[in-house]
Amino acid sequence: MSSYSKKEKDSFKRALKGLSIREFDYITFENIGLLACGGFSKVYHAYSKILGKHVALKRLHKDDNKLFHKNFEKKLTNILAANYHYNIIKFYGINPSTETYYLVLQYAKDGDLGTYLRNFFYRLDWTIKIHMAKDITNGLRYIHAKNIVHKGLHSKNILVHKGRLLITDIGLSQSLDTNSISVGGKMVAYLDPEYLRNQMKSIRYKRDKASDIYSLGVIFWELSSGKPPFDEIPEILQLTLVTNGERELPINGTPEDYIKIYSSAWNDNPAQRPTIENISDSLENIYNDSNDNQDIQLEALTNKYSKDSSSFLYTTLNSMNISPDMTKIVGSVGEITKPFVPLFAAVTLVISEISAIYETVQYNKKICNSLMDRVDAADAAIRTLKRKKAENVINFCKQEYYNSFIRFIYIMERIKKFMVEITNLHSYQKFVHSGSVKDRFDSLAKDFDVVMTELHFTIAVANDAQRKIDQSALESDISDMTKFLERIGDGIVDRNQKINTVFLEASLMNKKLGHPDSSERNIKANKIKSTDLIDPLTSKATDRRVKRNHQVIKKIYKNFEVACKPIDLQNSDPKETAKIQEHLAILGKLRDSPNIIRFYGLSYIENSDVTVFEWAEYGSLRELYCKYDIAWHVKVRIALDICRGFIFLHSCDILHHDIRCEHIMMATGLVPKIAKFKYSHVETSPTTDMKDATEIMRWMAPEKLRDSTYPYTFKCEIFSFGMLLWELVFEKIPYEKWDILKIKEYVLAGNREKITWGRASSDVEKLQKGLAKIIVSAWQGDPAIRASLQNIFMNLVQLADEYCTGKETEAKLLPDKALDLDGSAVSISDEGGLDLPDMDMDFNIDEIPQIIPLEEGIAAHRNKEHAKAWKCFLAHADLNNATAKYWKGYYLWEGIEIEKDRKQACELFKEAADDEIADAQLRYAFSLVNNPPVKFDRDIFLKYITKAADNNNPTAQYNLGEVYFYGKLNQKKDEELGKKYLRLAALNNQPKAKEVLQKLGINVYTDI
Repeated sequence: MSSYSKKEKDSFKRALKGLSIREFDYITFENIGLLACGGFSKVYHAYSKILGKHVALKRLHKDDNKLFHKNFEKKLTNILAANYHYNIIKFYGINPSTETYYLVLQYAKDGDLGTYLRNFFYRLDWTIKIHMAKDITNGLRYIHAKNIVHKGLHSKNILVHKGRLLITDIGLSQSLDTNSISVGGKMVAYLDPEYLRNQMKSIRYKRDKASDIYSLGVIFWELSSGKPPFDEIPEILQLTLVTNGERELPINGTPEDYIKIYSSAWNDNPAQRPTIENISDSLENIYNDSNDNQDIQLEALTNKYSKDSSSFLYTTLNSMNISPDMTKIVGSVGEITKPFVPLFAAVTLVISEISAIYETVQYNKKICNSLMDRVDAADAAIRTLKRKKAENVINFCKQEYYNSFIRFIYIMERIKKFMVEITNLHSYQKFVHSGSVKDRFDSLAKDFDVVMTELHFTIAVANDAQRKIDQSALESDISDMTKFLERIGDGIVDRNQKINTVFLEASLMNKKLGHPDSSERNIKANKIKSTDLIDPLTSKATDRRVKRNHQVIKKIYKNFEVACKPIDLQNSDPKETAKIQEHLAILGKLRDSPNIIRFYGLSYIENSDVTVFEWAEYGSLRELYCKYDIAWHVKVRIALDICRGFIFLHSCDILHHDIRCEHIMMATGLVPKIAKFKYSHVETSPTTDMKDATEIMRWMAPEKLRDSTYPYTFKCEIFSFGMLLWELVFEKIPYEKWDILKIKEYVLAGNREKITWGRASSDVEKLQKGLAKIIVSAWQGDPAIRASLQNIFMNLVQLADEYCTGKETEAKLLPDKALDLDGSAVSISDEGGLDLPDMDMDFNIDEIPQIIPLEEGIAAHRNKEHAKAWKCFLAHADLNNATAKYWKGYYLWEGIEIEKDRKQACELFKEAADDEIADAQLRYAFSLVNNPPVKFDRDIFLKYITKAADNNNPTAQYNLGEVYFYGKLNQKKDEELGKKYLRLAALNNQPKAKEVLQKLGINVYTDI
């Protein structure tokens, strides 16, 4: 490395001052850890004592180029020019070290977009994906407005932070008045093909804004697929494909308008690409099919069965993108198999989605295992077929084989949907009373076996032994779920085994917060008048508790004791304040659980904004065990209640992120309340306490200790819950007096805290062993074999039934050190652990009738190309596609391209409805209303409209809300249930539901 003259260094320092760039001393950074390595830099995570927050340090090596300082100065100028935008990573300053420079940047906690999509793609719906596209577009629009070209735009240079996408590495960009001839390594598929072609000829080519637009188009496709472009193709072949004009095929279910946007962006001709302003406008006007069906309402019934069916608006449904246009196939193996290429892509994608879902399964694990046996068999068969195309070329020529492959994809989609439904408490609701889990499984298994045979795939799961395994799994899981639902209670399941609708409500609100639309940033916490908060009649010294740098004050609100905690809403960043409001509003929704701290609202007392929570008489669980010894039978009850609280949280798709006894508050009666959620860190100060940040590691899952970018999942939470149980049992924090580095090394080596006991009675010894097994099952190093919360809960129930019954009168709290928790018995071992060239052959094949993709048929309907759409719906309905049956029914009902046949239409609606197509459930219900020959049956109507509502159809939710709120159809009024459904509809942007709630003066987001 060359040395730089004092003159050069002094000149650079003056330039930094001229640019008003802040300098940081390296010693002001703490807890530095490597995040990522690149070809020209390394990125570290650190805590800045000066800024009081976590930051990213990007280390840039100084090179031997004498122009280094001059070029670097230009890069810094670009960074500063684009430094103040919501979707661009924040630049704080620089650390000018001796051999390297460190850029001090905003820390994005969720990592880069490519990794985020790989880990969480199955959770993203199209509302979220489009919002992500808008985020990137907004950032790039700002960069282009500053006359800067990024030139390095790809999914690794876009970061994710709390639901927001941020463009980074603008320092690699160059101003428009400079030339660029460098090629970015390993990201060929994102680069402008015109630039690549010139590079291959060693011709200088100046990349411009159109080059960024091309990269943006590729990223948009990646958002639709969840994977990088040409992911499994070597880079040298990617170069050939891109420069020859090849692009990735559209993914099934992608909105047509979105495909048009990215297709125009990656046009081979730079002059024909849209500007960033064009793309921004197109995204704002993209077709949103969630608005369909919103005008269907009960007025048709209340107004004597109106015969005008024009209010039945069509719904564009995401479906399978089956094949490209095809007329006559003549040629080589490659040409013959070409129609199957998108089929291979579609089935590979759905298999990967099923696998991702399986990784997070909490309920009905055995049933899911049986389903995964089939998915694995399908995956292996597909891989073999792709490898042996030539040997199977005759099959590829047959129309029936093509049709069977389409049915195969439908069945895999049904397996995915079924797995989602039986592993989610809210979705499982539909199976509680109908007992249809076994019927749905048997139907899937039968259809799967049939289509595998039609495709000549080897079926390792179609035998008597496997069927016995399947039946055993069904019986076991259904029995376990029945027992679980009988015992869980307390806000999760009511007396009628009805699962709480707040789960869906909270989940919908979470989605809005994760990727909020600017027009929807209106979620606020309940506001409490300060005059409604009164002092206790009898004051105690404990009515004011000092907590670190603030004071918690006891008040009375509506006859309930509450805790008022200071919160800084006046001096916080407005966006952060809005986030606090939104998160607190969700917290208010969790009031139905007796084991989650109840949030009442925000207020203002003693010259300070405060949050108002229920009062915890004993303080935190840690404070309780430091003051008293907790009796063994009480420990079990507390553990059981905490577990019940976490099941409620997880059912709302909420993760706590910081589970420990200090964050469990103890109310009157020693009832535990989960508190201090992840987002509560911003309540009392704008910075994170570093002591907390390091203390968390005592309870942290090994996968997070090993890699800070590893996604935080339910499995991580379960490990921490196991550590909490250990803490509760032994009444001390884990790894007491150990430093953090020693803990990390110890845990990653597979070690855990010791489980040893002092002397105790035989009953207590049995209870201790039971607790030890639960703890060990939760803190397994491999997330795949960690116990589920359902399993932990039922094991705790068994312990409570066996050892705690009849001990209600015994002492709950004992003097400190009364229990012998420091014995030296043998530690219990991990009892809970479980552990392509085508062949040159020519074929002349008869014409195969093409089947256009169902999505294309729906688009044709929207464009009033009814003949084309009807032909498509007929073909797919004949292949037993439920969505196509719905559309065929619609055409028969309306008499489009076919004579009206409402009897057959009604039958098709019902078939699709029974196959869980929400729009079909809605239309079948209303077909009973608008079909005079059919006698109206209120019970059947309510059954199917309830199914549609529970499947998150906003129009059904609105109509059902009106039925219950106003007592329509002679249904007994239930205003609370009515409000619940109206709120769900409003959260789904159903305009009539919003209008009704507004007239009633009901807040969508609170219960006031």
